[in-house]
Amino acid sequence: VGFGWGALRSDWVKFDAVLVSVGWAEIVISVVFDRSGVLPNVTLIRILRLCRLARAVRLIVQFRTLWLLVKGLMGSLYTMLWTFVLMFVIIYVFAILAVEMIPNNSGN
Repeated sequence: VGFGWGALRSDWVKFDAVLVSVGWAEIVISVVFDRSGVLPNVTLIRILRLCRLARAVRLIVQFRTLWLLVKGLMGSLYTMLWTFVLMFVIIYVFAILAVEMIPNNSGN
C-alpha cells in the first residue's frame, strides 16, 4: 500500500530519492556529453553513488527483530517436521481405507 507524499516524511525515503536522482543525473550527463566527445568530470556523482552502501545501515536496525524471527523458526523446525510426518501417516492411512472401502464400479 502506497503512502503517497506522506512517505517523504521518512529520512530514508528522502535519501533513496536523492540516490535515484543522482543515478539518473549521471546517466543523462554521460549520454549528453559523451556524444560531443567531452565528458565532464563526474567523479563527484560517482562518489555519491557509493552512498548507496549506507542504505544497508538501516537493515542493522531491523536485524535484531529479523534474527529473533529466524531463531524462532529454526527452533520450531523439529516440531514442524514431526507434524508433517504425522499428517503424512494420517493421510496415508485414510487413503488406504478409502481404496479398500470405496467399491470399484468399473464393470467387474
